[in-house]
Amino acid sequence: MNEYVIPVLAVVGTVFGGAGLEVTRRWLNRTKDRDDTATELRKELRDELASLKKELDDVEAELDVWKQKYYDLLQQFVSVKGQLEDSLRHIQRDAGKAADRTANIQPPEHP
Repeated sequence: MNEYVIPVLAVVGTVFGGAGLEVTRRWLNRTKDRDDTATELRKELRDELASLKKELDDVEAELDVWKQKYYDLLQQFVSVKGQLEDSLRHIQRDAGKAADRTANIQPPEHP
């Protein structure tokens, strides 16, 4: 009986050792798979972040163009408004002078 115990223990030890090795290998591979997935996600996020930064830079550049257009148009508006006010003052002054001149004119007398 003793002669069978040692080989049986050796076979059982080998089976359990192999099974333990397989469990350890799968556990390590699962951790590696998780690490690979996490690495892929980080890469995707970096790519998306770079894309968003590029898009933001484009939007900011477009905003600067529109700001410049706005300020140019505002300056043109202020200039035209000033010219209009000057023209209205001249017209009012000339109308006032014309009214003063016509007030002194006597209508012709009819016999």
